[in-house]
Amino acid sequence: MVEESTYQELKTYLEEGNFLTQDIREMAQNPEVIPDLMTLALSNDEPAAWRAAWALSHAMKDSVDWLVPYLPQVVEVLPSIKKDGHVRELLKFYRDIDITLIPDDLHGKLYDYCFSLFENNSLQPGTRSNAFRVLLKIVETEPLLIGEVKAAFDMIAPFLSKGIRSSCQRRINQIEFQSINESKNEI
Repeated sequence: MVEESTYQELKTYLEEGNFLTQDIREMAQNPEVIPDLMTLALSNDEPAAWRAAWALSHAMKDSVDWLVPYLPQVVEVLPSIKKDGHVRELLKFYRDIDITLIPDDLHGKLYDYCFSLFENNSLQPGTRSNAFRVLLKIVETEPLLIGEVKAAFDMIAPFLSKGIRSSCQRRINQIEFQSINESKNEI
């Protein structure tokens, strides 16, 4: 594992691909490495950039405090990322974090970007699925958007795999049910 790392050392280490998941997880939890790892994750230096994003998404399993300051930067960079798998890993930052930690002013831009990914049939299913999960997370805080998301889902559903279609439909139903119950409680 890389101990005292610089950006270039990290890049080389990740490009080689000869590492253990545990090594990557430990590295990504090191506060001194996170800035270089994040800089690499937000670049298009493939395959190291994708692997850096993957490492950071694994580090989230233990804590997300380190991630919050980077969220605005990630939203800005996402549209410039070229590889589906890399985008999928970066979307996990938003998919797996408590929605209240994502600044409200990022919701609109993130929603628009994820909506465009979800509608794009040329993307890998995992990327589209993660984009949809982020959309639904935003819809939980903005329930009026559920109609728009549901309409897009209905148009795209025939082109999705059975598993993704079922998972997405189940989540939409849950959000609609929550929204209905919250409306009843307000009356």
